[in-house]
Amino acid sequence: MTNLTPKGRRSTIRDVVADMAVGSNIWETWNRISYQVFEAIVRDDARHSQDDANFQPNNTWLCVPQLISNLACLTSVAAVGNGPGEALRRELMNEPPETGPTAMNMPRSLMNLVGDELRQWENSLHSLSKPGVFTLARRILVHPKFTKSYAYNTFVTLNSLGVEMKIFDGPGEIVQWIQKNLRLTTLLTCPYELWRCGEPHLKKENPKEATPRDVILAKSNQRCPLFIWASYFQITFKSGIFESESVFTMSGTPDVKGEEMYIRFHSEKPKMRYCSSGRTGILEVPTNATCVFLYFVTDVERSTTGPQLVEMIREVQKTTAETHTAYIPVWWPHESVSNVAKGIKNSLDAEPLFSHGGFGDFAMEDAEASAEFSKKFTSSIQHFDSVTVFHTPDTTSIQKVVLQVPSYNVAHIRCPYTVIIYDDKKKMPIYFGRIVRPKGVDTKVQSVGENEHKPRPSRWCRLM
Repeated sequence: MTNLTPKGRRSTIRDVVADMAVGSNIWETWNRISYQVFEAIVRDDARHSQDDANFQPNNTWLCVPQLISNLACLTSVAAVGNGPGEALRRELMNEPPETGPTAMNMPRSLMNLVGDELRQWENSLHSLSKPGVFTLARRILVHPKFTKSYAYNTFVTLNSLGVEMKIFDGPGEIVQWIQKNLRLTTLLTCPYELWRCGEPHLKKENPKEATPRDVILAKSNQRCPLFIWASYFQITFKSGIFESESVFTMSGTPDVKGEEMYIRFHSEKPKMRYCSSGRTGILEVPTNATCVFLYFVTDVERSTTGPQLVEMIREVQKTTAETHTAYIPVWWPHESVSNVAKGIKNSLDAEPLFSHGGFGDFAMEDAEASAEFSKKFTSSIQHFDSVTVFHTPDTTSIQKVVLQVPSYNVAHIRCPYTVIIYDDKKKMPIYFGRIVRPKGVDTKVQSVGENEHKPRPSRWCRLM
């Protein structure tokens, strides 16, 4: 069947692929998928805290361009020949099941275009974030005992999406990689959970506890590489809007230990926007970049989708700016990773990826990727995403929260809340964040390097 363009000429395969890769419907699909994965990670954390009274859920961050690049990387290799990633590739590219073989046979061209689109967006964000920072790094970490050769198309995919293939050379090298690529010198310990059994940071475990089956399972997990993606966003604000000289509490005194601390935004011109829809409230805070905004959302309904959140943002942008002061619970820098593998598996059509041979050419033959953290397994896809403000607030100076009527002039955000860093030019979220553990007064912070080599509790890395 011959396809014609609006001008009447024959369409080429590249025309078809280009339409799929850069259309607005694809961006909306990426927004929907990203929020689904983010919500799945948050819900899994909440379930775990309900099952284990000793487990405290962590704050969660997810970088949208990082997730999309990870999905594109996986599906470009694992989807070849109707492989285990084919269903996920169709979902990623908003491609109906009845689509013919044109796009299916062009994964390399398709992912080149996806890579180009993401690269343009990332470069734009890098420029917009100044004098703040937006940096990212992507690496596939291979166990030194299970190296292999790779097909040409695999290397083309890695190059297109800016992914480094690296044989594991110790946790210290990973820390150096993050510090160099993200310009995050405050990170001093490896945030990722590495393979179980025999790695340096786990050698203190009692070897007598390991059974032959445990060893077999651990080695099976080692046969699959780790997708370790990392990003860092440092937010800057226009002069005077963000008050970094003090933090605020409801009592205004340093004597109430553990009391929730707030940062304060104050701006008379221009003012901030705040509106509510049902139980959900949403506050817009402008940043130093004209098209990058912070949105703080409370009481998000479980049925809400990514596109619906964007529609809510558009409605907020239509309202009159009347809010001059906002109090936001302080979130704190952390060293925890997000189990993106679990989020992908629980929310997308990705079950085949976590079966034998699911990672295709990226892993050893018949290797099975893991979506769990346990004594025998580590998650095969882990993202480290860090979001901070340009000037860290001074927590030694505490003032009292001052609320007033009418309430729309002063916004008071309470935990838990969702953070959206939004690119208004692209009409896309850059980050989704879920803050459930605010900073408290005199909360003890572990000293840097403390317990660095001890097994980490539960399935998450320790907080700073």
